[in-house]
Amino acid sequence: MAATAFHPKQSMHKIILMLAFILNVALSIAQTGFPHLTDSTNPVMGKKINVDDESKPTAKLYPNPSKNKVVLQLNGFKAGMAQLQIINDKGNVVRKEDRLLVNGNEEVVMFFSLQAGIYFVKTIQGKIEIRKRLVVLD
Repeated sequence: MAATAFHPKQSMHKIILMLAFILNVALSIAQTGFPHLTDSTNPVMGKKINVDDESKPTAKLYPNPSKNKVVLQLNGFKAGMAQLQIINDKGNVVRKEDRLLVNGNEEVVMFFSLQAGIYFVKTIQGKIEIRKRLVVLD
């Protein structure tokens, strides 16, 4: 079998065409995103993935029930101001305060003196509102 010889100009031409193709694909992705991946399918493994889970803010409230103190664990919020509200079972805001979230993932300790009952702790940041049920004991 005879070895095939490559001409340097042909090899360089192929490399330039390949780089032009890659650049064109990269520009197309930058302009349009990945519309073919909107069904949340992982193209490598073919498994469904939930893209929104990582971007949705969450809140956990503990200990619950509580007498006078709870910890509100916030995750996935943006750094900046957030409003915290405690709302009674009639829908009245019994406490409202603005808090600075340093990195958006933090624990906020809340002390209160409330009558026993069911309340809601509401966290508001922009259009995001998360409400958690709180049971206050005697």
